[in-house]
Amino acid sequence: SQPLVNFLRVTKKLDFDDAEEVVQSFWSEHFFRNGDPSHFVVNRVLDEVRRKCELKDQLSLWRLFDAQALQPVLTGAPTLGYAKLAQQFGFRSPKAASNAMQTVARKFNRVFVEIIGDYLPAQESELTQEVVDAELHKLLSVLSRAGALKLNRLESQEDSWLKGYSVAMEHASVDTYDRIRSQAKLARKRKSHESPAAIPQEFYAATYLLAIVAADLFSGIRISTQQQSAIANRAATVRQSKWLDKASKELLPEYVNRFA
Repeated sequence: SQPLVNFLRVTKKLDFDDAEEVVQSFWSEHFFRNGDPSHFVVNRVLDEVRRKCELKDQLSLWRLFDAQALQPVLTGAPTLGYAKLAQQFGFRSPKAASNAMQTVARKFNRVFVEIIGDYLPAQESELTQEVVDAELHKLLSVLSRAGALKLNRLESQEDSWLKGYSVAMEHASVDTYDRIRSQAKLARKRKSHESPAAIPQEFYAATYLLAIVAADLFSGIRISTQQQSAIANRAATVRQSKWLDKASKELLPEYVNRFA
């Protein structure tokens, strides 16, 4: 998501806050809620945490949580020190940012336990940590089989509030790549009917291309009728975009070298 935020800012289409909001809505609406049903539980937890932050006018807590807990796992982004986080998200001091992170982490854990409780048998009279852990392990096993997500139990001896579960994207299934390709194509067609703050066509085009490239390179399956040489020519152009993330900039040249 950060490359898209950068794109919107560099091209002066949106300021930082608005860019973040549009990007988060984009991923939520186009690729998760309308995608693989195995993402539902994860999204339900994250959506509820964000909703609670918004209701209490604590959106800075959500952004802090996203930067410190989600992005390093989902995208491989480096974790930032609390001095940097305090400056970036408007907290008085590094300690205030650390306290805020612990607050939102506790909020996340409470929501996670509440939602997991919905999946437990009705006769469970007491939701003990052992029961929750057992059910989580079963749930993670089921979700991980979908192929689009890898879910891990994340343990940290230094920060006890980090103990819990994390979500990490790995190479998706071919069906997932094809869904992304289709969603990007449809969204790009709808672009002309949306407001000026909508996601720009350039991003939809890059997403469409990257889905085709990833399916071909990672799975050896073509999900486009276009010639590989034609796709490689497009990849050679798109890879010059400054707002692309590192992984995309490495992926596109690999495709160009193989099929151009």
